[in-house]
Amino acid sequence: MSSSQDGKQSKQQLQSPVSVEMQLEQIQRLRERNPQTALVLCEQILHHINSTSPHWTLAQLTYAYVLISVGRLQDALNICHRLSKTIEHTHDSRLRSLYLTVSGIANAYTGNFITAQERFQQLLDQARRISNLRDECRACINLGWVHTSLEDFPTALAFYSRALSLSQQLHLDSAQAVTLENMGIIYRAIGNVDLALDNYRQAYELRRQGGYSAGMAQSMLNIAVVYSHKGQHREALALVREARKLAQQCNERRVESYCLALMGRVYRELGNLRRSLQITRTALRMRQQADYKPELCISYADLGEVYFQLGSYTRCRHCLDQAYALALAIDEPGILTTVSEKLYLLAKHQHRWEQALHWLELHHKWYVVTAERRKEDESSRQMMIETIAKVSRNHEDYRRYIAELEKLVEDQRREIRRLIFEATERTTTSEHELHTSEPLAAVRELMTEAEHQRQSTGWLEHVLRRMELVLPGFVQTVAGRFPSLSSMELLICTLLRLQLRSKEIADLLGLTTKTVNRHRESIRAKCGLGRRVNLVTYLCSIA
Repeated sequence: MSSSQDGKQSKQQLQSPVSVEMQLEQIQRLRERNPQTALVLCEQILHHINSTSPHWTLAQLTYAYVLISVGRLQDALNICHRLSKTIEHTHDSRLRSLYLTVSGIANAYTGNFITAQERFQQLLDQARRISNLRDECRACINLGWVHTSLEDFPTALAFYSRALSLSQQLHLDSAQAVTLENMGIIYRAIGNVDLALDNYRQAYELRRQGGYSAGMAQSMLNIAVVYSHKGQHREALALVREARKLAQQCNERRVESYCLALMGRVYRELGNLRRSLQITRTALRMRQQADYKPELCISYADLGEVYFQLGSYTRCRHCLDQAYALALAIDEPGILTTVSEKLYLLAKHQHRWEQALHWLELHHKWYVVTAERRKEDESSRQMMIETIAKVSRNHEDYRRYIAELEKLVEDQRREIRRLIFEATERTTTSEHELHTSEPLAAVRELMTEAEHQRQSTGWLEHVLRRMELVLPGFVQTVAGRFPSLSSMELLICTLLRLQLRSKEIADLLGLTTKTVNRHRESIRAKCGLGRRVNLVTYLCSIA
């Protein structure tokens, strides 16, 4: 075969719907570990498919999600805007979920919290309507993030508590790490620094075990912030340098900009103003390129503070004016209060009394506005402390309850396996006689016999036919009732019917437990099962 024919064949293979969908799923997982590599792979896919492809919209939204991770927010927003009409008319819940997630995150990063909140609320409503726990977990995390940004901590904590419960239930380590980290931000905001540090360390350990480099950088940054808050500046500096290296390796420009901003403040605290100036300028340029508006305000204010300490008052005034104008544009009274106070102190230092009076009046105005927005803060703090204590107690009760349920389920599994084996023993077959006392061993024997055909395209179908020896009629019944189930999903249904757990199925088929759990969610969706219906119980009722 010629090289041109090889190229055509590889391109056709890349363009096949199954191949494209599998690659996009891999990119979604890779995005959390190495967004730059995910970006390159996604661009390759977009280069080989066109707008008539059934996966064009999915590929575009995946690309937008990756663009957010590498700091290209405006490009991601442009893609969401172009696809908005398409999403309005689609009935594909997966596409709609991804669109709402990407659009919400991009708007939140650019300071459009109201739009972001609307998107995430729509995602939550849809997830609950179709009983998609994974999307519900994602929506709760993002809604908690938005409410944290708006300083509505009690509401944020309620969303995070739900997200933490779901992430533990679904074994989503990355989501659990994000939730713990965001809860740590709330604890730090209300003064509980030790609890915040504990959450950050748990999040770091989860990400380290999962190999999420970008997430590890974020966790290290948060721990460094706590060290800096405690006055341990040299420890903070060492840790934030490591976080920046990780962020650079993953091309996580947003995390890198936060690392640079913290490094600039730490150097300023240590008295190294020249180094602080250099690094704060770099953070400012990075945030200008990415259009991180709230963070850009803070960078201008930090730079103004460095210029003030260096005695460069004209440049200090210019930076503070820029920070004030940006904060005014995005309606951030907290930043406006801080910047107006710095402008007042600068005018007072230069003996410009009229300007000093002007900025003092504005400082008072924004202080009042901030106080009004936080007028429920004191009662909210107490309510939050009580909520935290309640959540901790409920969590311990929940863990004890789960342990009891696991023991009960294990006893039931053994009894069900015994009954299934007795039924299997009574089933005669001309092809094969099973000589085993456990369904798992029986399945292993069948899988071993079919191993030589694993590389062939009909391997799954061959295994399904052999499964008739263990559960006669089950595969045909399920396939006839739910024709949309794939061969892999039918095989997993059979193994679940035999009371095998996800880990056992994963070991048997050479998959990861997370992949098996994703197949289980897909089976539930195709079978139209509600949240309260147990999948294994339902499969046992079929045949």
